[in-house]
Amino acid sequence: MTDPTPIPTASSPLADPTKKPFAKTAAKFCAWSPLIAIVVHFFCQGYIGATIQLLGVIMGVVALCGVSKHGRKGIVIPALIGITINIGLLVLAMTMYSALTQRAKALQEKSQHANEEKSLSR
Repeated sequence: MTDPTPIPTASSPLADPTKKPFAKTAAKFCAWSPLIAIVVHFFCQGYIGATIQLLGVIMGVVALCGVSKHGRKGIVIPALIGITINIGLLVLAMTMYSALTQRAKALQEKSQHANEEKSLSR
């Protein structure tokens, strides 16, 4: 019989000590996601930028969940900065969308009333 291959754990010699914990990678993605989303928004149409921002918020929360296991260094500050900026930009975008939608409706109604008045005056 052959011995099964050992599963690498954090304390085993097979584990890669130079590999970063996922929490640190998630925190970096969270911090960079607002900039990535803005750049993607200029080159692509649709909601891809907002999706990247939502992923950034999710990754920031995941990173903060890893603080107890991996420590605060390199996780907390990037995650909190990324979460704050992403949520701020998303709220700003939703506010702007709502205001522009209301303005477009008001202009459309004004245009309809003007057309009705022109047709009645003839």
